[in-house]
Amino acid sequence: MNDPVENETELLLRFVAHRDHACPQCDYNLRDLTRPICPECGEELKLTVGRRHFRDSLLFLVLAPCIFSSMCMILLNGLIAYVWYNEKGLPPMWVWGVDGFGLSSGLGGLLLFLKRRAFTKLDRGVQLFWALLVWGIHIAVFVVLVVSV
Repeated sequence: MNDPVENETELLLRFVAHRDHACPQCDYNLRDLTRPICPECGEELKLTVGRRHFRDSLLFLVLAPCIFSSMCMILLNGLIAYVWYNEKGLPPMWVWGVDGFGLSSGLGGLLLFLKRRAFTKLDRGVQLFWALLVWGIHIAVFVVLVVSV
């Protein structure tokens, strides 16, 4: 009886023989591979059916404050600006600043969502750095807003 791991490796190597297939980690072309490891990034390759495990937890961690800020900009600040304009004329500059931050945060989140595949291919440490940076910026803006209003 053959070893299942040996059969799996043999099937994988036969699958990529004379066929262009990208590494799931770095997109390196695996044509005519001789070992079940990507020669470019060192990713251990397995022959599977279905989707590869998607490393998305840090992507959602980065997107969360962007989505929240843009929703606040649209809902809350839109309402504040409308009420203020009808009662007192133009709203103060801080309302426009919050609107601008919410808009830029939402656009940044949209751009990240569109480039999510590139983000999920980054090293986990780099992803964590971006998550902490985005959260830090959003918390700092919130603190400045609360203190100044």
